[in-house]
Amino acid sequence: MNKILNDLSKITFAPKVMFHPFKSFWDIKKEYEGSLLASFSIAFLFVITSIIKKYLSGYIFNSDKTIPNLAIDLMQAVLPIVLWCISNWCLTTLMSGEGRMKDIVNVTCYALFPQIIGNVLYTILSNVLTKNESAFLLVLQLAFLIWTGALIVFGTSVAHQYTMSKTIFACLLTIVVMAIIIFLFLLVFTLLQEIFGLVDSMIKELAYRSLG
Repeated sequence: MNKILNDLSKITFAPKVMFHPFKSFWDIKKEYEGSLLASFSIAFLFVITSIIKKYLSGYIFNSDKTIPNLAIDLMQAVLPIVLWCISNWCLTTLMSGEGRMKDIVNVTCYALFPQIIGNVLYTILSNVLTKNESAFLLVLQLAFLIWTGALIVFGTSVAHQYTMSKTIFACLLTIVVMAIIIFLFLLVFTLLQEIFGLVDSMIKELAYRSLG
């Protein structure tokens, strides 16, 4: 229990990551200032605040009028994180990266902390500001998104001990790998649908002939 509480308490290291990324990510990697439990907790908070932002934002700023679907919302929030970690690990393994999967997960999740703050602020302010002040919310949202992206780049550099140019190249390739994985998944899914549809048609045809 003490170990769980100790690992969970390391979520408090996240604010330091926001303002001192290089030293903080190094401490997470080498000094064990971070933990997977804390990382998963941050990711959980990101998912929750993203869903809250989607459905509790002010009406005039909320363009999503669809019926709530929690499964799709969870997938949209979780899938990019999972794909990024898997794609980055696969790619950097081939590029002599020093980061383990644990390091990549920690870097990615701790880097999401600005987005959590951004989601909360957006949700609150969207219920206070007027339509004429929408530009402020857009800038706020973009600022926290860039902040998160920068932290992921810095964290990737520290985790794999890459130069900044190699880090940016690796991050861009990671996005390409993510796109390829999504494409292959959709391709397989489409093929399986076609196969199941063909089998279903054959079964129905055989049943029709047997009855005839």
